[in-house]
Amino acid sequence: MKRILFAIVVPCAFAALASRCAAQDTIRFFNRKLGREDTAKAAILEESPGKLRFRVGAQKPEEIAPSDILEITYQPPAGVNGPDWRSPAGKEDRARKEKDPKRKELLLQEALAGYRTLLPRLADAPAQRRHVQYRIAAVLAALAEADPRRTEEAIDALKKFKAGFGDGWQLVPAVKTLARLHEQKGDGAGAQAAYEELAANAAAPQDVRQEASLLVVRYLLRKGQHDEAARKAKAVRAGLTADDPLAMRLQAYLTACDVAAGRLDGAEKQLKALLASGADADAKALARNTLGDYYRARGQNDEAFWEYLWVDVHYNQDREELAKALYYLAKLFADVRKDTQRAREYLDRLCDEKEFGGLDFHKKALAERPASGG
Repeated sequence: MKRILFAIVVPCAFAALASRCAAQDTIRFFNRKLGREDTAKAAILEESPGKLRFRVGAQKPEEIAPSDILEITYQPPAGVNGPDWRSPAGKEDRARKEKDPKRKELLLQEALAGYRTLLPRLADAPAQRRHVQYRIAAVLAALAEADPRRTEEAIDALKKFKAGFGDGWQLVPAVKTLARLHEQKGDGAGAQAAYEELAANAAAPQDVRQEASLLVVRYLLRKGQHDEAARKAKAVRAGLTADDPLAMRLQAYLTACDVAAGRLDGAEKQLKALLASGADADAKALARNTLGDYYRARGQNDEAFWEYLWVDVHYNQDREELAKALYYLAKLFADVRKDTQRAREYLDRLCDEKEFGGLDFHKKALAERPASGG
């Protein structure tokens, strides 16, 4: 499933609710009730760092988490014609798909110029202006991926966005991008601080703050700081009920900390119990990948293969967990199953699909792919 992290979205402004809610916007999202991608032609009723609320026709309003948004196509704001509104977004989308570095940079520069041209026309549309500011910061971040000299410019833009426009759904993806840029320049402390600042933001909803704490745990685990990750996970879990989906995910992370540190006793039993429980798809993706790690650590590579395959086929909504699964599937196809064609297919998928851009496993795959693969 192609997951678009930074969708081209213009949210529903509370001040202009009556006029915005008359518009019909197309929302593409991960439907957790159905366990699959879904699309709704709907009126946006409310957006915040914690939720997107919308109505389809005369039906009862629905809510989804911003992290489940795959893409939203909004009607242009008043006073801006369709072609002018769509042009920067179209160029940004084409840039994501472009493989030629020079052409990609040119498209991003044109998208950036287009967004900046739109800003003066959005003085009376605060929600639209907020989103265009966000897109400017996101494009600068994309430019910095290829040209590290622009990293500080992108970091500055994201910090300003976070400080001035923290009431929209874009807050969490903006923080994630900010943390990634800090990592890109080797500033691990800056990346962790970005997540911890969000976790401590009293203005953010409780679930957003808890999610930020989870990102701190994930970051520490990814960097090999198992004991610190476990300590933070236990601190967050202490404030949750046993059946809270986040509590189940935190338990999965605690087990992942043990497996990563080589503490394997009891891990298989814990992970299988979580998979048999009512845990959500995110927790199960983590549990399957951790089982894969567990089996690899014990030399049971065939069992590991099937766990990573489960993530690819059934629990692919989390791009970081999916990237990890694809990476190890490529390894196992090559080294264990001796199927170089399938190994290359998985490696190419991880390298080429835009949803994985900037992730650690994406970078590892790029470094390991033979030069002939482009």
